[in-house]
Amino acid sequence: MTTQTRDHPALWTEEPGTEGHARMRARIAGLHCSLCTGTIEKAVGRLDGVDKVAVSLTHDQALIDYEPSRIRPEEIAGTLRDIGYDLYDPRKLRPSTRRKPSWSARGCGCWPRSRPAWPRSA
Repeated sequence: MTTQTRDHPALWTEEPGTEGHARMRARIAGLHCSLCTGTIEKAVGRLDGVDKVAVSLTHDQALIDYEPSRIRPEEIAGTLRDIGYDLYDPRKLRPSTRRKPSWSARGCGCWPRSRPAWPRSA
């Protein structure tokens, strides 16, 4: 089930969870390395009501198991934005534009080191 409101486009999908729990799948733009995935797992995992967080660098997504009686998906998405990551429509393969993270973003800051240094001068 895709969650969409007039003010917020579909930025995550809800999936069946275990009894008393729900699961959301969020597509995340700006993942570059294992430090990024660790940052997300730690920040979201510390939220009251979140039970399990698994971030896939390969698929640019996070699976988050949470208790809907204690936390809402909007709060989880807000935390992802607060630590410097953007969410995008989970039905799309990749975000429509990949933008360089701003230096003020609290993401890992690995982008400049991970891109190729070309053209090389002799």
